[in-house]
Amino acid sequence: MTATHLTGDITTFLAALGRPEPDPAVQAVLERLGGSPDVESFSDGPGRRGRYLSFPDAGVELLVEQDLVEAVFVHLTDHEDGAAHADPAALVVGWPDPPDREAVRALLGAPLGSSEDPAWDLFALDDRFANVSFDLDGSVTRVTLVATEPTVLQTAPRPVTPAGTIEPPFGGIEDFIESVGELATDDVLHLLVVVTGTEPGMSSEVEERDGVEWLSVGLRGVDLRLRDGWLASAVVHVSPDREAHPSPGDLVDGLPLPASRDTAHQALGVPAGSDDTSDLWHLAARGTAAGRDLDLRIDYRDEQTIALAIVQRGVDLSWTRSG
Repeated sequence: MTATHLTGDITTFLAALGRPEPDPAVQAVLERLGGSPDVESFSDGPGRRGRYLSFPDAGVELLVEQDLVEAVFVHLTDHEDGAAHADPAALVVGWPDPPDREAVRALLGAPLGSSEDPAWDLFALDDRFANVSFDLDGSVTRVTLVATEPTVLQTAPRPVTPAGTIEPPFGGIEDFIESVGELATDDVLHLLVVVTGTEPGMSSEVEERDGVEWLSVGLRGVDLRLRDGWLASAVVHVSPDREAHPSPGDLVDGLPLPASRDTAHQALGVPAGSDDTSDLWHLAARGTAAGRDLDLRIDYRDEQTIALAIVQRGVDLSWTRSG
């Protein structure tokens, strides 16, 4: 099927694929949708940052990666993040309202690929592609427009991660996420000294645990543990009962610290593991943390947060708990 034979909003969306935000084709989409989008930023590897531009009232999301529009998601039914597209018949002129699988194939031709469970068809539109998802009755639920042929076809625009695995939080904790698992060079330590506001002359001591020597370095509200010159953990204290990080409320976006355990769960989701005094989440690789398996641990006292720890996965640092 050639896109030139199509009319409707779909042609506006297709024209924006592969183009930067300032491009007139992308601006035409933003004007068509109206209002200001909800913006969700993410990173999926070194130097690879992106954003979702969501128009929940219009039922449309744009995926922007490396400053280019890579995909447009058009929801034709209400979904957990917003409403359905206001005028499904305007998306592709010639589709019934609501469109069904038979009508889609009649207009777009034979699909390149299909699935029944979950139900979807993939169509080529010139050098662009449309992945159309259907419900059990064959009605269209979402149209995903992409610039390049998908290598893995999914029914959800966002990847699903296993329970207990979360995207690394944004906020002040990022400095510790980017440092743990790295060689503790002067530059790394200097960064952490600066972000914690530690006065010159930070304290340090050597500890031995199960025959392993650890260098413990104390910063303002933060305890670092090093082994053989590598930074293995950073415990960030947030409780006012002791010297705490200077800005605990800015450590994790969406989680004002200190907070209750329930509030932490609401902000971060179900942990991968828990006990009476701590929760543990696995961190998905992001940015320069790619290739380093890291966990986020939160310690509690009386169900209130007292510390956050970024630790290397598989390294037994249970003795660093603050609870």
